[in-house]
Amino acid sequence: MIVRDFNEIVKSERDRVVSDAKWSSVRMLLAEDKMGFSFHITFLEAGSEHTFEYKNHFESVYCMQGTGSITDLAT
Repeated sequence: MIVRDFNEIVKSERDRVVSDAKWSSVRMLLAEDKMGFSFHITFLEAGSEHTFEYKNHFESVYCMQGTGSITDLAT
């Protein structure tokens, strides 16, 4: 089991913030953690639109606040 503190991760090099893309992502688990998946807490600016591509893995999304929609461009 891996136990991590969100606030500690935000202060460390594990935090990835993309300020010009209107989103930020806190990477709680990465491939190097050898859990078989990654886990990120991602914040999107209200009203923003994004295109993400995942060449090497699947993405699971859980909306905790607000509303949004996802379109699979492959289908």
